[in-house]
Amino acid sequence: MTQYIGSGYEKFGALEGFCDAVLKTYDGYSFKVHRVILSGNSSYFRALFLFGGCDQSNAEYLLSLFSGRAVSQVLHFLYGGKVFLDADNIVELLLAADYYLLDELLLKCQTFALKHLSLTNCVEIFIASYINERLKLLKCSRRFILLNFGKLLDQPTNELSDIPFELFKSLMEDDSLNIPDERYIWRAVEKWVGNSSERLSAARELLTTIRFCNLNTHLVQYLQKSDILRNNPYMKELNDILLTTKLPELGAIFKNELSSKYPKTDLSRPRQPKRLYLIAKITYERTDLYVTYNEDIYIRRKITLQANNDCQPDHMVVVDHLAYMFRFHTGQGIVFNLLDKSWSEMEIMNRPHSNQIIVHTGHFIYTVGEDYNAPESDSSELLCTFERYDTRIQSWKHLGSTFNSKTAASIGNKIYIHSENPLTQVMTIEVYDTISGTFSSIPAPPECSLPREGYNLRAMIAYDNQLFVIEGSDDNGSLNVVEVYSPETCIWKKFQSLPCGLIAPGVRILDDKLIVFDEFEENWSPVFWNKKAKVWEPFRSKCLHPMKKHLFCPIEDCDSITCLMNENFSCEQNWEFFEDEIF
Repeated sequence: MTQYIGSGYEKFGALEGFCDAVLKTYDGYSFKVHRVILSGNSSYFRALFLFGGCDQSNAEYLLSLFSGRAVSQVLHFLYGGKVFLDADNIVELLLAADYYLLDELLLKCQTFALKHLSLTNCVEIFIASYINERLKLLKCSRRFILLNFGKLLDQPTNELSDIPFELFKSLMEDDSLNIPDERYIWRAVEKWVGNSSERLSAARELLTTIRFCNLNTHLVQYLQKSDILRNNPYMKELNDILLTTKLPELGAIFKNELSSKYPKTDLSRPRQPKRLYLIAKITYERTDLYVTYNEDIYIRRKITLQANNDCQPDHMVVVDHLAYMFRFHTGQGIVFNLLDKSWSEMEIMNRPHSNQIIVHTGHFIYTVGEDYNAPESDSSELLCTFERYDTRIQSWKHLGSTFNSKTAASIGNKIYIHSENPLTQVMTIEVYDTISGTFSSIPAPPECSLPREGYNLRAMIAYDNQLFVIEGSDDNGSLNVVEVYSPETCIWKKFQSLPCGLIAPGVRILDDKLIVFDEFEENWSPVFWNKKAKVWEPFRSKCLHPMKKHLFCPIEDCDSITCLMNENFSCEQNWEFFEDEIF
């Protein structure tokens, strides 16, 4: 029976007699439509009716790619501007919206899919987004799969076998795949291979995704019972080793055999990311800490069992397994232990600072800033206190003073302190050697050495073993100048200018990306340096706002990462998500 979608809308209810085309689907559905309505809302249907070869009234057109259910939803959207979405067929509707060139519907489907990712649809969305990049859901569906892989594997139907080989292998290789042990890797391989004899040859390569540093009795026993290993003609040598060798020699021999065939694969590295990120969410009443799931800061969980109510810190740095947080104007500090989740207090600084700068190198934390309690003096003589905190003996040491310091960064054993003459506003750079304990200086970058009118803001950061200085505004307007210093050549070079000028430059490094934004101007679009293309590109991410709003720093201590990752496996976690910027 042919349906008329317009009957459900007051505006079109009486116009069924004016229908001039019929759309048919492969599963037997038929729909009466008005060519003018569909053509006015979709360039696809406009082209279909113009060049489809059917000029007569009530001409029939076969839409062979999508089901009647999906086409019905598309027509409801074209006639009424609304659509009922559900998680069961969201993938087909995503593809239909893209195919029929309906960007508004595609946006609605993307938003819905992002909010309703589940164990039943994540793999289908992942595969569809891999095939069609316009769906823009590949990253978020991959995150969901990595985070919920153990649960996904236990699903009666999980569609893992539908994932293309290279994509499946990349999941198994991922350092942040959320599994309690390496048996889950081979369980997944067994599901992917299934009964397909054509996939048996790929099983040996997939075996390299197991981290053999975690080889134990349970994993060995599981492999010994695996049919796709025992009955696989491509893995006879490995199967013989597995049956004739015992632990602990088995791990080394097995690994050597695989390494000889896949020399570029590191079978010894642990399954954990190189870094996590710690986020401090601070309110007037409390300080709570969150840790990200991996290097990707879109997923986070709360790790503070009890919030700290005694300090509202201005800055945070992580050294080994301890997170140090500082309150500038009081000199107060608190410490959070990432391993046992306990709080403690730091020794108060010798001199509380305002406009404090903190640099971390090795076991030391260096601070520089104007003495908060110093008497007012001529601004031309403004000095800043320079102190060092030794995390091993938990003690502060006064190292001297610097001239009107604005920002600092460290490369190797050198700390570069940007100072500025308050009268001429000409920039100078002092260099502190953390080994010898001596000061020296280097020429200021040429552009920054020029006198500026008014108050001039700059940002400085170490990136790729170079010192980046980014100019802000002066009284003549905003600036887009970037200059780079190489400690190896001791030369300043002018870097590619920013797309437009900044008032108050801010910089962050995230996932090895140098991100530049404006601290004051919300309408200034942030950019990042694309090292491969060697160009500044827009940084479109909703994570930037919380990065600016909360304290944020990397965790790179291996023991801390292991502890935090084990917590992911051992208990149910309440994860919070930043929505990815997909639009």
